[in-house]
Amino acid sequence: PSHSFSGDTDTGFYSSAADTLGISAGGAKIFDISAAGLFSPTMGGASVLTANGTAAAPTYSFAGDLDTGWFRAGADTMAASTAGVERVRIGPTGNVGIGTTAPQGKLAISGSGVNFYSEGTTQDIGWLTGEALQLGEWDGSTYQERMRINPGGNVGIGSTAPSDRLVVDSYAAGSSVALTVRDNEGAAGLATL
Repeated sequence: PSHSFSGDTDTGFYSSAADTLGISAGGAKIFDISAAGLFSPTMGGASVLTANGTAAAPTYSFAGDLDTGWFRAGADTMAASTAGVERVRIGPTGNVGIGTTAPQGKLAISGSGVNFYSEGTTQDIGWLTGEALQLGEWDGSTYQERMRINPGGNVGIGSTAPSDRLVVDSYAAGSSVALTVRDNEGAAGLATL
């Protein structure tokens, strides 16, 4: 480098290009600084823009992937983008939005295909579609819906189209529907249908 330190001549500063200051350590370039920002030459290394970022060009991103990172979406608001599209937003009150730019609660998720997983497995235990909250099992190849709550508030157990407040259907054709009502201490069934 043009400007180094006594006893450490391979660490310092130099002109790496027009209007660009290079920083080296141990004889290797680690950053370039220009009016546009601070950039690592290493794939996946840090890139920090001096301008206010956007989803397509976030302020904090990665070398070789400049459309993925964090940016200031507005006053007191941060957002993250991937592939140049905003994916997550944290608003001034701390509310987090996924798929929405105006989260109304602590966590707001907009869109279909929200899945819930059991810790340590790849099996879904529930998912939210544009039509209902569904609970069941998905083992990666087979889906077994066990319960559904539709937008009207109807609940179906064994039914994918509950037409009343509670619909319980048998899982197999010809089998009986079992519904047991117990007291609050788990005593024997008060009623069985």
